[in-house]
Amino acid sequence: MVVIASGMTERRTLPHLLRHMDNEGIELVDVRIPPGGYDLTPDMAERLVRLVCRESMTAGSGLKKVVLLVDADGREPAMVLQRFSHLPARLAELVMVVTTVAKWHLEAWFFADGQGLRKALGKSLGRIEEAVPDDIESPKKRLKDLLGGTYSSTDAEKIARVLSPARIRRSPSFCALEAAVRNGAKPCPGKELTSTQ
Repeated sequence: MVVIASGMTERRTLPHLLRHMDNEGIELVDVRIPPGGYDLTPDMAERLVRLVCRESMTAGSGLKKVVLLVDADGREPAMVLQRFSHLPARLAELVMVVTTVAKWHLEAWFFADGQGLRKALGKSLGRIEEAVPDDIESPKKRLKDLLGGTYSSTDAEKIARVLSPARIRRSPSFCALEAAVRNGAKPCPGKELTSTQ
């Protein structure tokens, strides 16, 4: 399986956040992002899916699925997913494509594991509501503030290494990502699934 996401933070953190999927026999082969800082638009996503499929055929590895993880940036997740909804059918002859969305950015998931985040940062988080991480507005800005004004993909990877996937499941959008990885299997109990196949 390959995940296509929007940037270097996802590329560096998703292997750590999804490491528990190895126990289920699901192998994350790679996380791909648009080159040169381009946005993950539907056209760019399609080009990346076609590219990873060509590479897979050349390598003889038989890629079976691509998961698109799109940031909603605070917009309505269903509206963001709608922009990508044509891709699963359009690319079906090549590979199964499942699209899912992070309500803000995946950094909101970090706040679902307050204990792990405090450990990674070595400081108090202040008032953070761990029970509803997807409702944290501008999670990247919150992290920048906690880190003294700077936040990088290296910081994100350091944080992701210590987080517990069981605690991150407080986030419905993380649960939707897990469900997408599992071919649409039921998301975390009580969590709304936000993905399309």
